Amino acid sequence: MHMHLSTKKLAFSGLLLALTILLTILSSVFETSTFFLLAAASYLVGVNFRESGVKFGIGFYVSAILLSMILVPNKLYCLTFATISAYIVIMEIIRVYLTKKELQKLATINRVPIEKKPNAFFYIIKFVVFNVLYLPFLFLSPGLFYSGEISPMIYILFIIGGQIIFVLYDMAYDVFIQKYWKRIKKSIIRN
Repeated sequence: MHMHLSTKKLAFSGLLLALTILLTILSSVFETSTFFLLAAASYLVGVNFRESGVKFGIGFYVSAILLSMILVPNKLYCLTFATISAYIVIMEIIRVYLTKKELQKLATINRVPIEKKPNAFFYIIKFVVFNVLYLPFLFLSPGLFYSGEISPMIYILFIIGGQIIFVLYDMAYDVFIQKYWKRIKKSIIRN
């Protein structure tokens, strides 16, 4: 199967990539808005997946990480962008390849299907993916900027806080993609 990408979609992806890199650069400039700007940049990675497909989306993601590593002064922000964007990438791939019927099959417990609850199983997948990305980042990254010992209570607070921020981040992404992106797309991309 050959990948065919129209010139319009290629140009649009280039503009998205430029905006993604601009947002990651601005995250170093406006320190108080760092997470918001990095989250917005990662949402654009998801937009590219939706518009261009998985193969091109992965290329877009890798390009965004490489360009941000070259152009963004604060490399910790690049690592944060790469991690939160990885969540979007993994979830977009899962969304593409798992249909509702497959989710229902996977959500079967003791051969009794979870009726009308593939979304509940999908949220479990989301939490697992998030924590597989977040927990190693949480436990390995303090050494990058703090050499002392961190108390277990601080880690517990960061774990709980991370879960809350994740829920808000994921809900905001869903709202952005489902409501706002559809409106923006109509005004930007005209077939």
